[in-house]
Amino acid sequence: FGKFKMTSAFGKGLKGFRALKWWTPFSALPHGICGVVGLLSGVYLVQGALLGPGEHSYTLATESTEPKMDILVLYVYVVSSFMNSLAGYFLADKAPGKFRAVFRNTAVLQMFLVYFIYRFMTYINNYALSLLDLLAALGILTAIGIMFYKVTVPVKGQPNIKVPVAIGCFCLALLAGYPLQLAMGGKPWYDCVLQQYPMQQVGFVYYVYVPATFTFGAMMFGATLLLRKIISEAVFGVVFVGLILFTLLSTVLLQEIHIPWVSTQKLLINCPEDQQSFIYSLSNILDTSTLARSVLQAIGAIQE
Repeated sequence: FGKFKMTSAFGKGLKGFRALKWWTPFSALPHGICGVVGLLSGVYLVQGALLGPGEHSYTLATESTEPKMDILVLYVYVVSSFMNSLAGYFLADKAPGKFRAVFRNTAVLQMFLVYFIYRFMTYINNYALSLLDLLAALGILTAIGIMFYKVTVPVKGQPNIKVPVAIGCFCLALLAGYPLQLAMGGKPWYDCVLQQYPMQQVGFVYYVYVPATFTFGAMMFGATLLLRKIISEAVFGVVFVGLILFTLLSTVLLQEIHIPWVSTQKLLINCPEDQQSFIYSLSNILDTSTLARSVLQAIGAIQE
């Protein structure tokens, strides 16, 4: 009986999955198709970051005019993820009333995060984009705050949904720091960072914003399946909490294995450094590279 029930639930879920409309809201902006392309290209980029430079060249647009596989996939990922989020914003009206604001908010948040993949890939220095950087960075914080409030604050609600969303909000909040520093410091700050840490561009793109947006996009896809009753609340909670934690921990640790010292995971990058300043002391406190190396040394992955 248990086996029959499981098979029946799987068949129901598969039927619901097939019923998804892949080409809405417009044929020129297909939410489902863009989502699939984003997930597949995201898998390629994330596994490349996990495997390290032995498998991927990490060639970014600023390093070479010769097309490389990674940079082409990176552009595909940025465009498809942005289009998927934009389409999701238009489709939010089709969600149940109490979830519409949440879906609109998450779509905007994802677009802001994807925007910063492009900015860290190919920094262009002009006033309009610098202003947009500041607005987008503040938009990330605002969107995260709204999402946290809408999902976790109400007294009634499912803990299987609240827990992964709360964890996701905390992790995403950490991502607003670099955009704020870029917006306030501009090209002088970014040039200083790249001079001090030559592989930091790779760190920002491959080890921070691609994994973060990939995980967030997968979580929102899971939320869509949950609302369509294709998966259960328990599956959503367990699978997507696991995905968030695995992506966060693995990329943090592996960055220190693949590109140590030439990149940093300081949440606050004080550049140029003023060793007498409070900001310098705070940046050392917020240095997750030190914590990651301590963990790797404890498990014997790296030597002191």
